[in-house]
Amino acid sequence: MRRFNIPIALLVAIVFPRFIQAQKYDLPRLPGAELLVEDYQPDRLLFTAEHKTLTLQNDGMGLRWIPTISADGNVVASAHRVPGDPSPAPKVMLSTYSVSDGKWTEYPDFEGVEGSVAISPDGSKVACVTRDKQLRLADLPRFRFRVLNLRTGQITVILESKDLPMGLSWSSNGRRIAFDMWPPDHRLGSEIRAIYVADLETGKISQIGVGQSPSWSPSGEWIAYVSYIEGADHHQDWNYYGGRYYANNDFQISLMSQIGTLSRALMRFHTEVVPNLKPVWSPDSRTLLVNESQNPDKGTFNIYMLDLITGKAMKKFKNVGPVYAWVEARP
Repeated sequence: MRRFNIPIALLVAIVFPRFIQAQKYDLPRLPGAELLVEDYQPDRLLFTAEHKTLTLQNDGMGLRWIPTISADGNVVASAHRVPGDPSPAPKVMLSTYSVSDGKWTEYPDFEGVEGSVAISPDGSKVACVTRDKQLRLADLPRFRFRVLNLRTGQITVILESKDLPMGLSWSSNGRRIAFDMWPPDHRLGSEIRAIYVADLETGKISQIGVGQSPSWSPSGEWIAYVSYIEGADHHQDWNYYGGRYYANNDFQISLMSQIGTLSRALMRFHTEVVPNLKPVWSPDSRTLLVNESQNPDKGTFNIYMLDLITGKAMKKFKNVGPVYAWVEARP
């Protein structure tokens, strides 16, 4: 948290109990909305409203994982540097932040967080993937995909694998989690991933499509995701999967039903980096924010607003940090 002298801190607490005053430089903001965003100068995790900003996390190591927030905007799920580790690339552990209390809670049983940290819409459970410690340098990493019930402390193991599940996204009822990972039959060197859904009640995991970065709509009806564009250049064999060849740097934002049917493309984009940031839904499930890499060296993005009713996309923010989540603003 940014440091203030005592008089200023007291004034801010009186005037803005939930947020600090807006920063002087541009940050992604929307009327009637609160956005979970990353700022890159310096690396910070922020919560922005139309005229105010709350700093949640401030660490020069940057964010190497993808945070989320509960549907009511009360609980942020992220990760924190393990206490006492001063290295520039330290290990991190699962953490949650209470917006109303202004406090972080850390979970030492979930050390070594990789990829997404996904909180259920009701804020009661957190899903994340951790990397197990390697006994020897030559050992392959082992990943554990688990769910922590924040109310009971119960831990449920979804999957243990040598591949990293990414793009974790909860269904609106909190019973299923969509994610992406390498399909079992993928070719070595291929960048093509598949989308799966894990059912927490039955333990069943089903593949529902080919793509990455799934994002479940608040309405529960649709999953937005990054899909691949079939290419004609058969020299791109490192992007070969299932008898098809796919373009290296061209992708689409697409929608499919929660069981993987009725897929349709919405917006095409070009990128030189892997598009592993999920499309961000508006609370009413009518709009998407799409993070398109603008400067990979700085980690900046151009962010498009995609209207699902009209199908039109407009560049809403330019050369900013990514937007991770969107909830309704509260009084």
